[in-house]
Amino acid sequence: MYSSCGCVSEARQLFDGVCFRDVAFWNAMVAGYAKVGYAQMDRPNEAITMFRRMQLEEVEPDEIAMLAALSACAHLGALELGEWIHNYIDKHGLSKIVPLNNALIDMYAKCGKIEKALEVFKNMEHKSVITWTSMIDGLALHGLGREALEMFSCMERNRIKPNEITFVAILSACCHVGLGMPFEANAPIWGSLLAAARIHGDAELGKQALQHLIKVEPHNSGNYTLLSNIYATQSKWNEAGMVRKVMRDTGVKKMPGGSCIEVNNRVHEFVAGDKLHPQSERIFEVLCKLNLQSKIAMYVQKEHVECLNPIRNQDIFLLLSVHDLV
Repeated sequence: MYSSCGCVSEARQLFDGVCFRDVAFWNAMVAGYAKVGYAQMDRPNEAITMFRRMQLEEVEPDEIAMLAALSACAHLGALELGEWIHNYIDKHGLSKIVPLNNALIDMYAKCGKIEKALEVFKNMEHKSVITWTSMIDGLALHGLGREALEMFSCMERNRIKPNEITFVAILSACCHVGLGMPFEANAPIWGSLLAAARIHGDAELGKQALQHLIKVEPHNSGNYTLLSNIYATQSKWNEAGMVRKVMRDTGVKKMPGGSCIEVNNRVHEFVAGDKLHPQSERIFEVLCKLNLQSKIAMYVQKEHVECLNPIRNQDIFLLLSVHDLV
């Protein structure tokens, strides 16, 4: 009940207080963590950690646990664990379960392995609307717009009725090949257009998309950043600055950048300015050393350039200053 309602902390306390835990207890915790993953940054990691504990305690994961774990893998880009689950599915004869295959397609696509996603798709005997939509969305995510549209045509030929998620995926595919759609758009649609404008360097389309997005999601800083980046890549610094000014004037704060890396079967997430990682001091120490080494390398390169083609001291100072900013 607690995990279904999103109260995973309370569910965890109850879980830890139980001496005997059957597979249902484990399923509830893994699924609970995976479900709230998009709202709370570290929850997918905890879902994966819980799934690994199941293995250590020799609890056989069932379909529910694997679906939740694959969802977490897709969110974090944890390809290694996703591949282990795929092998487990094949080894235990679960490859005919459609939801598991759908989750594998989504996981592979979001982990950058679109060819593996296509392989899973082609090997499926039975395909649901979610199967087709996941594949279309994966192709669009990888910029394969024409392939996604061909997949949609194949879906129609197989008489599978698309749902609203399918049409959002189709819109994203259309954007990648320069097409549009003739009906009133919502936030996901305008967001897809803005992303496509970023890919194709279409500042005017990006500006129009942002004007509509401001009406429906005015506090989404990512939309402003995308348009600002479009202007910046075209050296339109005044326009890029104006977008930043609009953000400041309207009180929109940019979300801190983040990244993640998988090391020793564990995904580590990092957010700009965050010092909550248990090894943050060591990490910053290594970063300082790398920064020093890069400056030394730049100095050596500068000396080499001076020998070949002397430049003014103030130009050297400017180069070093720009490097410090980067």
